[in-house]
Amino acid sequence: MKPEAKEVSPRKVLAEVAAAVPPDVHPNIIIIGSLAAAYWLFRSDEWRLVKAQNFLTQSLASWRVG
Repeated sequence: MKPEAKEVSPRKVLAEVAAAVPPDVHPNIIIIGSLAAAYWLFRSDEWRLVKAQNFLTQSLASWRVG
């Protein structure tokens, strides 16, 4: 059974990732895939939601870097 697609804001998800990762690591991160494409395609529409099946389900606050 496939997980149901959820509507997410690419801008919000990437902001959560940026907040969870130490700022000194930011220059070394490259975001690829459909989330990156949606962010770029809808960059002028901050309210745009896109359907995503495989997005991060683990709480970003619980990530450990290093």
